[in-house]
Amino acid sequence: NFRAIVWQNEHPLFRDANVRRALSLAINRRELLQVLKLPSFSLVDGVYTERQFRRGEGSEPRYDPAEARRLLDASGWRRRSRDGLRERSGRDFRFTALTTGSPGVEAAVYAQDQLKDLGVRMDLQPLERFVLQSRIRAREFEAGVCPAGLLGSFSSPLDALFGEQSLLGYRNPEMTRLLEVLRTTADPEA
Repeated sequence: NFRAIVWQNEHPLFRDANVRRALSLAINRRELLQVLKLPSFSLVDGVYTERQFRRGEGSEPRYDPAEARRLLDASGWRRRSRDGLRERSGRDFRFTALTTGSPGVEAAVYAQDQLKDLGVRMDLQPLERFVLQSRIRAREFEAGVCPAGLLGSFSSPLDALFGEQSLLGYRNPEMTRLLEVLRTTADPEA
């Protein structure tokens, strides 16, 4: 059951790509598989086609807590509050991640622990699958640890995450153009 950690790009905490990158770098996904007692399989980070995934061409997510700290520092999240949280302009780096079911809750607890070491507090809000799906589709969330099946009514998970109507608030005209090329070509090299 494929799971993804998603950030609401329109939320003030996650507008900065370096912040999203830092949070992703702070989570050891290879170790997460071991913690969840899942078999070792390909982990992917970033955008890839189904064909690229089948051919093993996706890149493995990096785990680099030092780089994560550097990116947050550079984004102005330097100071620590009395609770040990990073803060900027008097605001603690704290947010809520929606999740549902097993292994989603366990994965979210693991990510929560990894982010705590970074000085970031991720509260968890477990929801029924339908409620989680409704909240994600309405863009009423800060972050989520959710199953990919949640994105089922879109033409592809790539459209749901990075297309013109991105559930994450992601906006990139070049990505929209490339997704259209992907949908309309039969040439695998294109």
